[in-house]
Amino acid sequence: MKNRKHETSSGAILAMLSILPHPFIRLSAIKEKVVETLVNNLKNQKKCLLAAYALSRILDYENTRTAMFELSAPDYIVSVFKQGSFNGSVENEPGKEVLGRLMRNDGLRAAVLQAHTTAALCTMFKKGEAALNHAAFDFLDIMSDYPDGQELVKESKIPIFRAIVAALNHQKWDSQQNAAMALRTLFGIHHGSERTFVMQEFQSVILDEYPQILKLLVNDRSYRVVGGAAALLALSEDGMLHRTIGASYMLMFLEELYGLVCESTRILNLSEAGISQRA
Repeated sequence: MKNRKHETSSGAILAMLSILPHPFIRLSAIKEKVVETLVNNLKNQKKCLLAAYALSRILDYENTRTAMFELSAPDYIVSVFKQGSFNGSVENEPGKEVLGRLMRNDGLRAAVLQAHTTAALCTMFKKGEAALNHAAFDFLDIMSDYPDGQELVKESKIPIFRAIVAALNHQKWDSQQNAAMALRTLFGIHHGSERTFVMQEFQSVILDEYPQILKLLVNDRSYRVVGGAAALLALSEDGMLHRTIGASYMLMFLEELYGLVCESTRILNLSEAGISQRA
């Protein structure tokens, strides 16, 4: 029954979008709290992407836009982005395109940028989850098309880099691997000769801040050594960074060290599992 209700609700929203261009109907819809319903749906993980899609389609109307701002829609849009919901698709449209259409509005974009966006990005990267990293990449890519968004990238690049390094500190291998791949993506390795604005900005940060990664290699915790080695090996595919970090023999040493630590960690985990079972 819940699925049937959700389908009906979705159909009603899509039908409403076709008649909202009429000023009288739009005014009535606002009075009937249709915009409020859509904004409230942004709080629901199952309905939020459809709600964002609907809001992006009525954003050009001043009275609906005013209602959205009064209901704190920008804050909820950040929440939708932060949980990775724009990774999905709605009405055969990728979530990234929905977010991109929302961000084309100068007022909404400005409000989103003021809604603790840097903190949201750092939180996402710190978790070391591939889906959240992907969502963060998309957001940065969209924002880099606008002057105010480019300022966000410039202001947040160091905190974001440090958040990714924090993910390299995770005891979970998957989180460390995802963090290493995040650095690789932001640096633009294998992207081609023309790097995007985001990649250009992060390239300079990684070149300046990579000693933070090296520090992980001289730690007494094996999982931190693994995290640091994973990051450096992911970045070493770029010739310039390869030369900056050190000569080839150093990276060969890292590969050997990385393999040894991974194997020892695996053996230790198996031993601990065996002890737990016997206990």
